[in-house]
Amino acid sequence: MKSSIIIGILLIFGNTIYSQNHFLNDTLIKKVSVFDDDIIYNYVDFDGSYDELPLPKDINGKLPEVIGFNYNPESQIINLTEKIFDVKEIKDLINSKCVIKCISTSSGKVVSVSFKFSAREPKICLDKFVKFSQQFKEKITIETIFSEKIEEEGYIQSSYGLFLVLKRKMLE
Repeated sequence: MKSSIIIGILLIFGNTIYSQNHFLNDTLIKKVSVFDDDIIYNYVDFDGSYDELPLPKDINGKLPEVIGFNYNPESQIINLTEKIFDVKEIKDLINSKCVIKCISTSSGKVVSVSFKFSAREPKICLDKFVKFSQQFKEKITIETIFSEKIEEEGYIQSSYGLFLVLKRKMLE
């Protein structure tokens, strides 16, 4: 009887913790927003509010200023893009102004990779974006440079202008 109660409590506790995890590992959700007359297309793998996530804190318990981001290794982002998308699709990423939106831990682990398109929605199979998101999380780390030393781990948002990098590469 006691072991049944303990197992029941553990299941309830486990479900409560798991239900708070809004990071999706194997799918992307399409969301469309309209601002003024502009339509923004988002393919997201985080189904929650960024405000719900704990932020990194310095010794004073405050979020220090974010000075910049380093995507490591940055060359791997282009390699992944060229491996997953064909030339026509890469041009479509450029024309749709693709931005990669990331959520990472302050220690660098990427936990969310979503995509934002501000010019138009690309005509690319969603499965390719899911694959890109998964591989990005496996192969890339994001070093966040703070104004103060981090004492308490938390989550940080960053954006990577993929369309700009691809456009520069095509001009070379």
